[in-house]
Amino acid sequence: MRTSHYTYPVRLHEEQCRWLETMIHLSSTPAKHYLVARVLLMSDQRQGEPSSTNGQIAEALSISRRTVIRMKQRFVQENLEVALTGNFPREREGSEHAAVVPQRSGATERGWPRTGCMWRPPGGLSHWYTA
Repeated sequence: MRTSHYTYPVRLHEEQCRWLETMIHLSSTPAKHYLVARVLLMSDQRQGEPSSTNGQIAEALSISRRTVIRMKQRFVQENLEVALTGNFPREREGSEHAAVVPQRSGATERGWPRTGCMWRPPGGLSHWYTA
């Protein structure tokens, strides 16, 4: 029988383990990073099978089982930094879902509609001002 905690086997290096252990004991650690650190430490398979399944980890940390799986997936497929930030890189080579840069139409080039977040302020000003 195949269980989900074997899908993404987490094997932490000794220095990663120490760093994550330190992180969970610091009061300045963001809650999101704390959760990822706990999930990875509870999922570590350096000494054989992990002691907890994805469901048990999720229940202990009051998060969903799918969140546990996603955190482990990010660590295994990418790296610790991606697991902590919670995002895969936006663009990957060969991805058909790469970020699309919106094209300006003729109407927007003429200034209609114009939004402050898309263009620089007119006349060499450094900020947008409202009248």
